[in-house]
Amino acid sequence: MKGLGAMPIIEVGDVDSSFAFYRDSLCFQGGNTWHDESGIASFAIVVFDKIRLGLRRRLGSERTNNEEWSAYLYVDDVDTHHEAVKATGVEIVYPLEDQFYGCRDYTIRDPDGHLIAFGQEID
Repeated sequence: MKGLGAMPIIEVGDVDSSFAFYRDSLCFQGGNTWHDESGIASFAIVVFDKIRLGLRRRLGSERTNNEEWSAYLYVDDVDTHHEAVKATGVEIVYPLEDQFYGCRDYTIRDPDGHLIAFGQEID
């Protein structure tokens, strides 16, 4: 028996806007969106190669103000990913650097206040 992956799910104020942010600013390639009976996007999955991230519509109006990661996503070349994301003007909360826990990573804040880290293990 093997684990095949994980899909963190975060709550967002506007699924369509968040989907566009992850696609256009964070190098996700697309995914799928599901709408409720009134036509409002209620859930989406954004895809970046083998990474899946669920975006669930938040029912309340309160924005997330996490100071801890909502997700840590591994990429094969964090330096290149960092440069691509930085070029889009996304807020980088913690800069790209080698960490004591054996990873090289950086952290962004998405429009809903979630801290999302991108990293890779250091050889």
